Amino acid sequence: MSYLLLTAFLVGMAHALEADHLAAVASFSVRGKSVRSIIRQGASWGLGHSITLFVIVVPVFLLGGTIAPRLESGLESLVGLVLIALGLRLFWKLRQERVHVHIHTHDDGTTHAHVHSHKGEGIEHDHAPHDHGHHAGLSYRSLGVGLLHGLAGSAALLLLVGAQVTVAWQVVAFVLLFGAGSIAGMALVSLIMAVPIRWAGQSARWLLPGVQHLAGAAAILVGGMLLHEGLGGLL
Repeated sequence: MSYLLLTAFLVGMAHALEADHLAAVASFSVRGKSVRSIIRQGASWGLGHSITLFVIVVPVFLLGGTIAPRLESGLESLVGLVLIALGLRLFWKLRQERVHVHIHTHDDGTTHAHVHSHKGEGIEHDHAPHDHGHHAGLSYRSLGVGLLHGLAGSAALLLLVGAQVTVAWQVVAFVLLFGAGSIAGMALVSLIMAVPIRWAGQSARWLLPGVQHLAGAAAILVGGMLLHEGLGGLL
């Protein structure tokens, strides 16, 4: 049984690395936040993804039900549309806001790169306010996208669970460990993404806008592929 639960955790970590998941989190994280904030974005996505999977997969499996292929395709199409919207939103934000990078130190001695805008301010940059706080809780936007991704992935996990376990408590444990693996995997990959983002913000500031636009383009591309695949299952 321990082998089965370890498998669930590792498969959950691997599941977090799928292209559409990475594209969604990257579109949030690439706007130059601190390392802690980037990790929070990824973990919030993983939590939302895990909540949906647990709420749907466990009851459906225990009741002996299935998820219709057309419904699965419809949810996949919806995820594709959301990814396209995230990419377009990122482009719009970068265009509309006067985004730039600077290094500063907080009162507690923490030094980091910070990307922000002075949209709507009519004064010079050096005279503009730079005070800001760091939100320490969940990223609700990432959480919401994770919830949606969980809907699209529930059918595949239901098949995986059915092939591995049959006892009720094992189903619950398997899905919980799969979810924990998803959270850990996305937090880890967010930490990896934070390294080049932080480097670009501190040592190669000219590079950061290119990274941001690349993330937006990736979200639109992956979203378009998902939308095409989902619509193919509906037609």
